[in-house]
Amino acid sequence: MKMVNTAMSRPLLLLFLTAFLCLPVVWAGEDDPKVTLKGHVPSEVLKKAKDLGLLDPQQYLFLTFSLPLRNKAHLKATLEKLYDPQNPAYGQYLSPKTFRDRYAPTVAETREVIRQLAHLGLSARKVSSNRLLMEVAAPASVIQKALGVEFHRYQFQGRVFHASPWEPKLPKYLAKRVLAISGLDDAVKRVPRITKPSMVDQVLMASVQGSGPQGGLSPSDIASAYNLQSISATGTGQMLALLQMDGFNQSDITFYQQYFNLPAIPVETILMPGATGFPGSNADEVTLDIELQMASAPGISRILAYEGPNTNAGILAIFSRIANDNRAKTVSTSWGLSEMDSTTSFMKSENQIFMQMAAQGQTLFAASGDAGAYDTTVNNKPVLSVDDPASQPYVTGVGGTRLILGAGQSYGSESVWSNGANQSGGGGGISQVWPLPDWQQTVTTKASNTMRNVPDISLNSDPATGYSIYYRGGWTVLGGTSCAAPIWSGFAARVNQQRIANGLPSLGWFNPTLYKTAQTLRYNNDFHDITQGNNLYYSAGPGYDNATGWGTFLGAGLFQDLTAQVKVPQTITPDATATLIWGQSITLSPVASSGLLVQIVSNTPAICTLNGAILTGVSPGSCLLTLSQSGSSSFLPATDVIMTINVIEPLYKAPLKRLKTASMGALGHLVSDPVGIDCGTYCENYFTQGTSVTLTATPGTGATFSRWRGACTGRNPVCKVRLGISKSVTAIFR
Repeated sequence: MKMVNTAMSRPLLLLFLTAFLCLPVVWAGEDDPKVTLKGHVPSEVLKKAKDLGLLDPQQYLFLTFSLPLRNKAHLKATLEKLYDPQNPAYGQYLSPKTFRDRYAPTVAETREVIRQLAHLGLSARKVSSNRLLMEVAAPASVIQKALGVEFHRYQFQGRVFHASPWEPKLPKYLAKRVLAISGLDDAVKRVPRITKPSMVDQVLMASVQGSGPQGGLSPSDIASAYNLQSISATGTGQMLALLQMDGFNQSDITFYQQYFNLPAIPVETILMPGATGFPGSNADEVTLDIELQMASAPGISRILAYEGPNTNAGILAIFSRIANDNRAKTVSTSWGLSEMDSTTSFMKSENQIFMQMAAQGQTLFAASGDAGAYDTTVNNKPVLSVDDPASQPYVTGVGGTRLILGAGQSYGSESVWSNGANQSGGGGGISQVWPLPDWQQTVTTKASNTMRNVPDISLNSDPATGYSIYYRGGWTVLGGTSCAAPIWSGFAARVNQQRIANGLPSLGWFNPTLYKTAQTLRYNNDFHDITQGNNLYYSAGPGYDNATGWGTFLGAGLFQDLTAQVKVPQTITPDATATLIWGQSITLSPVASSGLLVQIVSNTPAICTLNGAILTGVSPGSCLLTLSQSGSSSFLPATDVIMTINVIEPLYKAPLKRLKTASMGALGHLVSDPVGIDCGTYCENYFTQGTSVTLTATPGTGATFSRWRGACTGRNPVCKVRLGISKSVTAIFR
C-alpha cells in the first residue's frame, strides 16, 4: 500500500500565496452593503439539536470558500457536445488545465478574493489547483466578525458540534466572487451506506446464497449471476478511485485477493490534510469498497483510495483532488447524506467539481442510501428524502436490490431491497434540490416530471443476500448500496478497457449514455428489469422506477452495447455550380461533414464526363452526377446526393454567321471545334463571323467516310471552314 501525503509545505505555501498578492486592489469600503449568502444553515439538524451556548471565541476553525465557475453556460453547452455521438467534439474530453483555463476563476479574480478576505482578517492558507476552493483558518471570534455569524455549540444524538444559526454575510463586491463557504458547522457526518445481515438473515443465507465464506457472494458468484463470465475485458490498464473517510488494513485486502485467487492489485492511499490512513470505526466500508472493485474488475492496474476528514470541507477537498489528478476515469463513493440534512451551498460546491469531472471524462457512481425512500427523520419520524451526492445530476446514483441465485450460481430472481422491520432498503425518490435533467425528460414512468429522480441503476444490496468480505482478520457478510456502487464502477472499468480498444472515448459522465441506451429495443438484453417490491414507498415496475432506476446490469448485453463503435451520421454538401458551358471544364469540390473524400460518378457521360473531380461538358443537356461517401470506422455511409448541372451552348459574339451540317445517310457523326456542332443527321449553329471552324467526321459502325460536299471538299475526315459568310457542309458516308 502506497501512501501520499498532500499537505503543502509551509515554504511552498508562502510562495504560492505570494504569487497571488502582487497587484494593487481596491478594497471594499466599510460602507459597502453586505449581502447574505443563503443556504449555509443546517436548519433541519439544528431543529433536532440542543443549544449548549456560545462556542469558545478562541477556537480555531477551518473554512473552505468555493469560488464560482466562469462561463458556466458555455461549459454546459460543451458538455452537451462532449456526450453527443453525432457531434465532432464527442469524447474530446478536457484536461484539468484546459478546464481551469476556460472555466475556473482567473488568477486575477482569485487574487482579488484573497486580498479582500485578508482585509476582513481572514488569511488564505491554500488554493486548489482548479482555483475553485480556497482554505481559510482563523479563530471563531475573527470569523464571526468577518462574516456576521454567531457560533453556538449544539448536541444531537450524543454528538457535540458547532454551527451558526445565522447565514454569513459578505460585502457585495466580495459576495459575487464567492459561491459558498464550508466549515461554518460540523453538524453532520457522512454515513457509509453499509448494512450487516440480521440474525434471521444469517440463518437463511447458507441455503439461498453464495459460494463465499459464511454464504456470501464470491467474485465468481457476482460474475455468474450478472452475466460477466463471457466478457474477456477485465479492466486492464484502468485505474479506479474511491472517496473514503477512513483507512483499511492492507493485510485484509491481500488475504481476500489470495483466497479468491485474484491478481495482486496495488492500492495507493492518497491522504488529504487531516487524514491518517489508519483504520477506524468505518474501516469496514473502505475494505468492502476495495475488495468489491477487485472482485468485479480483476484486471485493473491500481485502486486509488483518496482519504480525507469526514467534514464538508474534507469532502470537497477529496473530490477536487480526484478531479485535478484525473488519474482514474471511474470513481465510486459509498458515503452519503440526506439532501435535507445537508446545505444547498455545499451541494452547489460539489456540483461544480462534478461538472469538471464530467468535462474530463470521469464517471462517478454513488450509493443512493440504505434507508429506502426515507433518507432522514424529522421529529423522529421518517421523511421522504434522497441522498447526496447520488442525487446530483452529474453523478450516477446506485440503488439496491435483493438477488436470489439460481442453479449453478446463476441469476435466479431479483426484487427491490427493503425491510420495513428495520427501515432499510435501497435509496430512491425525488430530489428537492436539482431540477429534472434533460436525459430524464423522456422517461414516462418516473415519479416526478419537474425534479431529478433517483436512483439511476441498482445492484444486489440486501445484507441477507450480501457479499463475503474479509475484514479485521475474519470473514463477514455485508450489504447495502455501498456494495452496489463499487461493483458498478468495476463493470465500467471493463467497459472502458474495451471502448479504448475500439477507438472510443471512456464512458465519462454516464447518465446521458445510460438513459439513451436503456430507452431502446435492447433494454431487456442489457438490464434485469426489476418489477417486484418497493423501497418502503416507491414501487418497482416495468422500465424505469424510483425504487431501482433502470435495474441491474445484464453484463454481457450491456457491455456489448456500451462498447459498440459509435458511427456518426454524415451528410454531403454539393457544389453550388448550376451550369457548365459546353466544351469547358470545372473542378468539383463537394464536401462531406465527416471530412472524408466524396466519390463522384457521371450518370450522363454523353452530356458530361469526369476525370477525377474535373467535369467537362461534352454536349448540351442535363448532366446528372451521383455524390456518395461510403463511411469509415467512425462514420456511417452518407445518403447519396444527385447533383444536376445544365450544360449550355456557348454564346458567341456578334456578328454571327450560320453553319449548317448534314450527314448523308445518317451513317456517321459530326462535331466542331469550337463547340456548336454535334449531331448525326442535321445540325446548325451560329458562330462569330470570321471564325475558323474545324469539323471532324466520324463514321458509324460498319460505315466509312467517303468525302465532303459544299463548303468542305476532299476525302480527309477533318476539314476547316472559315465563316466569312453563312455556309453549309455535308459529310458523305458509305
